[in-house]
Amino acid sequence: MSTTKHPRIQAVSEDARVTPIELYSYLHLPMIAGIVLVALGMEHVLEYVGDASHHDLGDPLAMLPLAAMYCGVAIYLLAQVAFKFRIWRTLSKVRLTATAATLILLPLAAQIPALGALGLLTASMVALITIEAVTYSELRERVRHEDENAEETASMV
Repeated sequence: MSTTKHPRIQAVSEDARVTPIELYSYLHLPMIAGIVLVALGMEHVLEYVGDASHHDLGDPLAMLPLAAMYCGVAIYLLAQVAFKFRIWRTLSKVRLTATAATLILLPLAAQIPALGALGLLTASMVALITIEAVTYSELRERVRHEDENAEETASMV
């Protein structure tokens, strides 16, 4: 589906004067930074799990890689919220809540083994995805079948 055919996208784009340069330059940078920070933290988790000579499986992850992993997810989610806000002028309360929850879980993750900290972060992101999948299921169905409904209506006329 072309974005120019969708009336809401066209109206928002004309009204807000959203430029691709603004979105894909400035708002993708924090997304990429978040991904890099998560990768840095995950690298250290794998080091803890794979190197039994220097680390025990029960050792908690050092604070710097742990903070990189958790804050990387938070930065990524905030960048997505900003991206959506810039285009649609709506705030994703679910993602903002998930960002806050991720940062709140950081002190708890500092007390558990490295693999547990990764599991906790993964579980929180699975919860976010599940909540969004259920919350937006009806909207997704309407958008997916919008062209089919329009074609059926046009063929009836």
